[in-house]
Amino acid sequence: MARAGWLSAMVIAGSLLVMGAAGCETEHVYGVYGNGDYDYFYYPEAEVYYAPSVNLYYWRDHDSWRHDRVLPRSVRIERDRHVDVRLHTNQPWTMHDQVRREHPRNH
Repeated sequence: MARAGWLSAMVIAGSLLVMGAAGCETEHVYGVYGNGDYDYFYYPEAEVYYAPSVNLYYWRDHDSWRHDRVLPRSVRIERDRHVDVRLHTNQPWTMHDQVRREHPRNH
């Protein structure tokens, strides 16, 4: 009987760990550092953001911003030519004017 109790405790502990990990992942996605800061790779030449925590690219398409896990063929980036930016938003386009001033093309 003690063995069955130990096994039940392990199953419950494992379930809590899985639930906790899922909770941490959700917290990571929506509040990377718990204070609302988010890290991005910014590609100044294309004015594209990549959020590694959610595996999403953000780019401007005429007058609106789009996002997806892959860039459209019309948007080209050089993967090794990015700058790391930390923003206080999960919508990087809202800070784009500031980011563009700090990291102009050909920088």
